[in-house]
Amino acid sequence: MRILFLVGLPPWPLTQGRTLRNYHLLRHLGQSHAVDVLCGYQGDAPGPFPTRLQAAWQEMHAFPLPRRSAGQRLAGLGRPWPDLVQAHFSRALARKALTLHAWAPYDRLHVEGLEMAGCAFWINARVPQAIPMVLDEHNIEFRLQQSLRDSQVGSGWDWPYRVFNRLQTRRLRAFEETVWRRSSRVLVVSPEDQAEVARCVPRAKVMYSCALHMYGYHLKSPLPPHSSSLPSSPSSPLPGSLTAVIFFLVLR
Repeated sequence: MRILFLVGLPPWPLTQGRTLRNYHLLRHLGQSHAVDVLCGYQGDAPGPFPTRLQAAWQEMHAFPLPRRSAGQRLAGLGRPWPDLVQAHFSRALARKALTLHAWAPYDRLHVEGLEMAGCAFWINARVPQAIPMVLDEHNIEFRLQQSLRDSQVGSGWDWPYRVFNRLQTRRLRAFEETVWRRSSRVLVVSPEDQAEVARCVPRAKVMYSCALHMYGYHLKSPLPPHSSSLPSSPSSPLPGSLTAVIFFLVLR
């Protein structure tokens, strides 16, 4: 199977749960599938990548994400995508995906997080036959935005920021539900997230399980919650809070 990974940040260094999850997923999928990676980045260009990670992909290209001023973010309210998705859209990245797909068509678009769904939509709107999309939903994004909105205490001067966040909550929810409907699979990391997706979009094909199950891998016996006995790198233990990642480390 040919899989195109659309990733919002490089899978190295292992500085947060998301990069750690993608690191192990890429390493294992690269053993049995042809994987290309297109990622965005902010700041300095990523790299160099360790040899064991480079072996996971056939091609890897990184593209700078746009720097957006407050005015540009405000103007973005007139566009269909929420602010989070606009912030992670790179036309150069999307065009590179079209070039690679034209050379050798992909069987799956693995969309790492809702923020990369805009790129996936742009790509699928420009190919003869839409590529089945798998959304790896690390969080229910509109719930996070909703929590941020509800936690804000008004101080008078920051009312534009509070209004902006309220608008983004609505836009995120509508967009996220659209992505769930248009995905061939939605992968979630908790039963609560699975129930949320099923409640909002009953016909969505949602899986609460290790993402590797999507691609034909099977796990040995499940690991206990908050296990820290498995290494995330040759020299450091896996933090207990990253429970979703440990499932990528035990394969038959």
